[in-house]
Amino acid sequence: MFFLSLIKRYQLLLWLLSPLVFSWLIKEAWQHKSLTLLRARLGQSAAIKADHWFHCASVGEVNAIAPVVQALAQQGQSLLVTTFTPTGLEQAERRFGQLHHIQLRLLPLDWRWTMQRFLASLDCPNLTLVETEFWPNLIQLAHQQGLTIRLINARITHKTLSAPDWWRQLLVELLNQQVSHILCRNDQDERDFRQLGVNGEHIQVIGNLKWCDQAPDDLPHLLNRPYVLLASSHDPEEIELAKRWQAAAELPTLVIVPRHPKRAADIVKQFTQAGITFSQRSQNNQHTQGILLADTFGELTAWMAHAELVVMGGSFAPKGGQNPLEAIRLAKLVLSGPDMRDFAYEVDKLVPLGALIQVNQFDDLMAQIQHYLAHNELRETGALAGQAWLVQHQRHILANALSALERPYAMS
Repeated sequence: MFFLSLIKRYQLLLWLLSPLVFSWLIKEAWQHKSLTLLRARLGQSAAIKADHWFHCASVGEVNAIAPVVQALAQQGQSLLVTTFTPTGLEQAERRFGQLHHIQLRLLPLDWRWTMQRFLASLDCPNLTLVETEFWPNLIQLAHQQGLTIRLINARITHKTLSAPDWWRQLLVELLNQQVSHILCRNDQDERDFRQLGVNGEHIQVIGNLKWCDQAPDDLPHLLNRPYVLLASSHDPEEIELAKRWQAAAELPTLVIVPRHPKRAADIVKQFTQAGITFSQRSQNNQHTQGILLADTFGELTAWMAHAELVVMGGSFAPKGGQNPLEAIRLAKLVLSGPDMRDFAYEVDKLVPLGALIQVNQFDDLMAQIQHYLAHNELRETGALAGQAWLVQHQRHILANALSALERPYAMS
């Protein structure tokens, strides 16, 4: 009865928000010029038969699960991958589109009727949710349909830990009663689940799958001159660094890749009002030596591959930081601001190696950039130390994940 009262509260909240959500749906479909997208959001789908269903929020989660998806596909298993965002679906098409026996879909909204409609088209025994995708109606209905539900790369955000009591209680009930395995990235994630109130032996640490992904060998050079990369930036990181960059002397090009490319118009407006000289990749005007706004989608890894240094966005804004491991994998020295709380475990390991340099403010960042640009040997030593650490620790993680996905339902 207690669980039913919590899920009913959640469903009532969704019903009250339905007018706003419908408006958002229409806007999303209009922006993408796609009625197919709207139908997918409302649960319409062709029949799907799969051995494993993986659900990802967006691009980062797709990249995280890629090694597992590719390994299972090579074993001949049939797979379904869903994402919540259209950009996540585009990334899944890029990463998995050439694999056999794989289907890609956009997840419906978490209304009860839309999830029932989607699940009615599905024949699959296993649902694996990636990282923080805790959708109550999805979990409850999939459990009722007999799916074994797992979390992989599982973590709890600080926002969840400080959420209202009823929401945390609902998550605890779902995670304790209806999720078979909670496969955490590290010991801190396990402690966070325990702090939330999740108990039982179905919580296990297997390692961070984001350590296992492999970068392509043929990443193109997008700029034929040295540059420093500000990766996955948030407001106001672009304008703050750009102002200092323009005022400094003898620096290479600054390439800015915003976390959300749709923010490009706002960034252009800020730069123009501040008198920042820049060029814009989407407009094909890459002639300035100073600052390049790389506002096209899907090129971040290529930008990282050939940068002199990589500055992680979301760490000054603050947003909890962005994942530094892709740059580490590519043997790049990483700099960040003070807020890397979403990757605290990685930061604790990488900082002592000299592979990640953490600073408190933009002026300190500029000083460190100039220091490492002037000392190539220090930059290379730190970058290679980080890459070696990652290679050493990633070998067993994929095997752990594949083994955990084959285990039978583990709850009492």
